Parts: sequence; C-alpha cells; structure tokens
Amino acid sequence: MAKHFHISITDDAFSFAQNHLSIAAEAALDGIYVVRTNLPAAHSDAPPRYAPTRVSAASSTPSAR
Repeated sequence: MAKHFHISITDDAFSFAQNHLSIAAEAALDGIYVVRTNLPAAHSDAPPRYAPTRVSAASSTPSAR
C-alpha cells in the first residue's frame, strides 16, 4: 500500500497524498492473474490465451518470448 501514497514526515507535520499514477497502473492490471503449472497443455481444458513465458538464468522474472 505504501507505493500508492506520497508521504512527508517532518518535525512539525505529517502529510500524505495519493499517488494517482501508481493507483491507475495497478487498477489497469486488476483482474489479471498468472497461473504457472507443470500440467501439460494436452491435459488442460483451458483455451490458450497468451504465449508461454520463459525465465532467464540471470533473473527469476519471467519474460515474454
């Protein structure tokens, strides 16, 4: 939640404001989930929607092919 606010703390005051860009970016992805499985595609009844991803050896972050 902290990423959605700009916070200022001084000796005399505390203030905060919404980070509208961060909130909008997350809202745009709301409802999109990634499910990773080792289930072969032939055993899945889900229609293919997206290209598979691969994980580079240098990073644990998936990247599109």
